[in-house]
Amino acid sequence: MWLTDAFTTGKEKACMELEALVLDINYGKNKKLMEACHPLKEYAYFVEKVNIKKLVFCMVN
Repeated sequence: MWLTDAFTTGKEKACMELEALVLDINYGKNKKLMEACHPLKEYAYFVEKVNIKKLVFCMVN
């Protein structure tokens, strides 16, 4: 993914380019990364639980 792909209109030429690696950090995805970074795994787990609670709350109300 190139950053200028999202922002250029095709008329101007970028003087700098940034290449970004996009990683899926949702809980249960990218297990190798999650095992290497325990705080990230805990954060992904927390976000998953919050999203589940939001869904349940919206279904009840």
